[in-house]
Amino acid sequence: MRQATGNRWVRLLPIAVLPVCVLAAVLLLPRKTAHHLDGAPGALSSIRALQAAQSQFHSQFGRYAASIDELKAAGMPLGLPPASGYRLALTSAANGYVIHAEPLRYGDTGDRSFYADQTMVIRQSRGPQPATANSPEVK
Repeated sequence: MRQATGNRWVRLLPIAVLPVCVLAAVLLLPRKTAHHLDGAPGALSSIRALQAAQSQFHSQFGRYAASIDELKAAGMPLGLPPASGYRLALTSAANGYVIHAEPLRYGDTGDRSFYADQTMVIRQSRGPQPATANSPEVK
C-alpha cells in the first residue's frame, strides 16, 4: 500500500511543476512593454503618401519637390497619416528626391529606418544605421 502512495506523488509531480514553470516563463522572458510602440506601419504609410504626392507634383511641374513644405504649398493632397515615433525628411537629389524615416528613439518607437526615392522602392535597415539606396527592399 505504501508503494502505491509513493507512485501517485511521482505521477502528480509533473502536474504540480508545470504551472510553476509557465509562471516563471511569463514573468522572466522579455516581452514588448506598453511603452514600446512600433511606428513602422505609420512611417511606411507616410512614405507612400509622399511618393504619391511627389509623382503628382512631377506630373504638373516637371520636377520633384525639394521639401514637404513645397508639396504643401503646391496644394498636393498629402493626407499624411501620423508617423508615430518616426522623423520624416524629404530632400531633393539629382533628378529626384530622397525620403528618410528614422525612429525618434531607436528601440523604443521603432527598430528600422527607411529610405525611398523616385524609383518608388522603399528600403529598410534593421538596426541603428540609416537605410540607404543599397539597403534591402521592404517586402
